[in-house]
Amino acid sequence: VHTEGIVALKVLKKALGADSGMVERFLREARAAAAVGSDHIVRVLDAGQASDGTPFLALELLEGADLQGLAQQVGSLPPMRLVLLAL
Repeated sequence: VHTEGIVALKVLKKALGADSGMVERFLREARAAAAVGSDHIVRVLDAGQASDGTPFLALELLEGADLQGLAQQVGSLPPMRLVLLAL
């Protein structure tokens, strides 16, 4: 909000947000990803709980195709591309 940057938000479902252990695990995911600092892992920009208590992760927004879109093109992808994606 304050930086006006565009991010991807990951939120925990309300049903899971009532479980304090699940919330801690969700936020621990943010700390673990931030600690790795790899180009192969999305950057976690912020994490916490919204004013209504919903846990969230603010992640860098990456451009590109998702795996579902690629799966629909599977017949047109070269075999080596499929191998590299699987790896």
